[in-house]
Amino acid sequence: HATANAAEERASTSIEGRILYDADKLGRLSGLAVVTSLVEFGARYPDRAVTGDVLAAILQHIEERFVELYQSLNTAPAREMAQVKFGNTLAFLDGVIEHLAESTPV
Repeated sequence: HATANAAEERASTSIEGRILYDADKLGRLSGLAVVTSLVEFGARYPDRAVTGDVLAAILQHIEERFVELYQSLNTAPAREMAQVKFGNTLAFLDGVIEHLAESTPV
């Protein structure tokens, strides 16, 4: 996957390139991307036990990547388009992480 450009690099990127970058990233700012990330984790580490603490750490990592991804969007229209989906996904992640922190281990 592509990494975000630094602010100086973004200024030298064509508007078409910035729009294309944003279009690619918009699809990754949804709840479905969370599920995809969890599936990828399971495929990568099939024998690893996933406790509540491990799941909370994974979700916190996903949340950090989501924030970075949202902040990397180049254009105001892309940020506006992503704002609701991004907010809903963060609220979901925060709720699950909070629930896991409060739950009693089995």
